[in-house]
Amino acid sequence: MSLDAYVDANLNIAEAAARLNLHPNSLRYRLRRIAELTGLDPTRMNDLLELLAASRLMHDQETRNLRAVSIPARGEPAPKLAAHAKGAGPGPHRAAIISLWTGLSDGA
Repeated sequence: MSLDAYVDANLNIAEAAARLNLHPNSLRYRLRRIAELTGLDPTRMNDLLELLAASRLMHDQETRNLRAVSIPARGEPAPKLAAHAKGAGPGPHRAAIISLWTGLSDGA
């Protein structure tokens, strides 16, 4: 959410922070945390594009996974989701991007 707002505001921190109802320093902190956790700096265009692509791909995959899971009948065990094969996924920054997606997309 923070990353999308930053891009939607044409990389203008003050405008993006206003859209998120945050102080600009809070948004700067979030962007620094993204850089620390992923090794990709959202203020650098190449890194920003990679972060956006990975974030959107993961969101799309999560949406597909949720649609594929059927709701069990009362009393039946919940279905298990298949684990990713070793080496699968968008790259070495996958875990950090997942934590960012779940942590920052809910307004944290």
